[in-house]
Amino acid sequence: MASQHYVNEGWKLFEQRQLDSAIKRFNQAWLLDSTNAKVYWGFASVLGMRRQFQASVPLFKKCLVMNPREANAWEGLSTSYGQIFFQTKDITFLHKSIDALKSCVKLTP
Repeated sequence: MASQHYVNEGWKLFEQRQLDSAIKRFNQAWLLDSTNAKVYWGFASVLGMRRQFQASVPLFKKCLVMNPREANAWEGLSTSYGQIFFQTKDITFLHKSIDALKSCVKLTP
């Protein structure tokens, strides 16, 4: 419960664009429960907001291995892959983006 509390605080700070503080809260949540999938979703989202899309992908994937029904993480993964495609023009990332978005839509049409 304490881990989830810090995840919730991290998301509040994320929404206010206080990314350094959000990372601290997600880290506190991780220290309390490293099996909380939402922690990794939070870390990945902050990296995405910082335009560190390559670094965000493994964290989104870790979240999704732990909880494949986390639609928001699928959406974030899709966004990161889409941004990597725009940077590299490698069509593989466009296909990965579309696949991740399809997984998101299946969970939350």
